[in-house]
Amino acid sequence: MGVENFYYRKFKKIADEQFPKGPKKALCLGYPDCLVDYNTLVDLHGNKFANKIPEDPLPDAIRAWHKKASLPKIYDMLWLLRQQEFEPTIFDGVNHRGFEVIVDDVVEAAMIAAVGCAMTPVENHIIRKREIVDHANAGIASRVVRPQVVMEGRVVAANRATE
Repeated sequence: MGVENFYYRKFKKIADEQFPKGPKKALCLGYPDCLVDYNTLVDLHGNKFANKIPEDPLPDAIRAWHKKASLPKIYDMLWLLRQQEFEPTIFDGVNHRGFEVIVDDVVEAAMIAAVGCAMTPVENHIIRKREIVDHANAGIASRVVRPQVVMEGRVVAANRATE
């Protein structure tokens, strides 16, 4: 989880405005890599504070992972959180299920049913048995239906769209 300038500014603003002074807890879904540049840290915390921030123990690995070779210094995000009275708890899902792949390229399209009439649902490759409406179920008494009274039978519509 890389924390860049934009997100760190948002975090700092929310932390300052909405959280009371004193110890707080922070849940990090992944190890937080600080990809914030020096000028942003000076702007938010001042020169004295920004100069005290230690570098992360694995700066080269973080630069390579996030493709941020241009960052001269990778700061220690856990130290930054603790200085703002947050106690971070890290849940790193990579250890449990492998790397995450996040896709933000979605193509939306409408599904068009290949059937032009009512059809029974197919679930687990089994076609459900459905009732065919006969005249009595259609609301006309059996003795009334005769060749002069035209009444069509039909298949009851499915509970949902076809797949």
